[in-house]
Amino acid sequence: MSVIAAHTMPKQEDQEGYEDKDKEAAEPPATINEALNSHKRLLSFKEHEPDANSVELTILMRKERSLQQQAELNRSQGTLNSWFK
Repeated sequence: MSVIAAHTMPKQEDQEGYEDKDKEAAEPPATINEALNSHKRLLSFKEHEPDANSVELTILMRKERSLQQQAELNRSQGTLNSWFK
């Protein structure tokens, strides 16, 4: 293979990387409720580990509270369309 062809032809790894990015782009982002449920599961797992770290658990609990508040805000932000009908 010539030097020019080696630099101008896409590499197999590059093509695989683009395919992976396309798959990631096709998936919709997680909802706040999905994130909250996953976070609760992670917290439960970490709490039951034999070498659980209290600092790490505190950080995870604060993040859970933050996600819960965000989920509540999203729930309470309805639309006023029903009032205008």
